[in-house]
Amino acid sequence: KILPNISAVPQPPYSPDLSPCDFFLFPRLKTHLKGHHFDTTENVKATVTDQLKAIRVSEFQHCYEDWKQRLRRCVASQGNY
Repeated sequence: KILPNISAVPQPPYSPDLSPCDFFLFPRLKTHLKGHHFDTTENVKATVTDQLKAIRVSEFQHCYEDWKQRLRRCVASQGNY
C-alpha cells in the first residue's frame, strides 16, 4: 500500500528504448520542429506531415531492424534491461 486505503496498480513494463516512436520518430520530429513557432494548429499539422513524408522508406526499414534488435536484447535479458 502506498497510502492508507490506496493500493498500487501493477503496470506492465515500459521502456522508450523499445518504442519506435520514442527512439526514432519523436526525436526526429523534435529536431526539425525545435525553435519553430506556429500560429495555427493547421500549420503544425502541415509541418509535421511534411516532415513525416520526408522520411525515406529505407530509414523506416532501418528503424524496424533496430527495433527487432532491441526486442531480441530485451528477451535475452528476460526483461531486465
